[in-house]
Amino acid sequence: MRLSPLWINPDKAARALFNKLILNSEPTNTSWCVGSTGWHDDIFVLADRSIGSSGNECIFQPKDFAPDVDIRCQGSLEGWQKLAGLAEGNSRIVLAISIQFAAPLLSILNIESGGFNIFGNSSIGKSTALFIACSVNGSHEYRQQWSATKNGLEEACCAHNDLCQVIDEAGEMEPKDLGKICYMITNERGKKRMNSPTRKWKTMILS
Repeated sequence: MRLSPLWINPDKAARALFNKLILNSEPTNTSWCVGSTGWHDDIFVLADRSIGSSGNECIFQPKDFAPDVDIRCQGSLEGWQKLAGLAEGNSRIVLAISIQFAAPLLSILNIESGGFNIFGNSSIGKSTALFIACSVNGSHEYRQQWSATKNGLEEACCAHNDLCQVIDEAGEMEPKDLGKICYMITNERGKKRMNSPTRKWKTMILS
């Protein structure tokens, strides 16, 4: 299911008519508004759509952050399967693809979050592995950067609940900060804030 924006005329009379429409409506279907992506019963919720079938629709409606997850349908399943078939025998690319598919299984199997960092000299296929991993979700623009702030990466974890995060250029972050952020990510919860529930997630990191 893809969601479309509803544009409401800001005119006072138009708002009154809209309120009257809602109060007098008798809907036969109901929807759930959920604050995180990922699994909600047997429905998998993304920022702009939900996948699966249930008695109710699930609509992603975060309370305190704007999701920035570039997941899209691109190309064809057959084309991607042909591309993935070329990974046979390349341990790094097979690992990268497997991490993407492992992330949505964490909650189902009650497994803790985790991640992998590929390191080494240039031209050994590190960036290629990340690009191929991003292709699972449709675009290399799915990739993020470690240079983001701690709060920004916390928001990214919430927006990638039950999804993999592909994050490039670990060398752009101070080692002491990188360690703290990796601990936060695998601890599956953000900083406690006043008058706001603690953010929680499950995610896999490919770095």
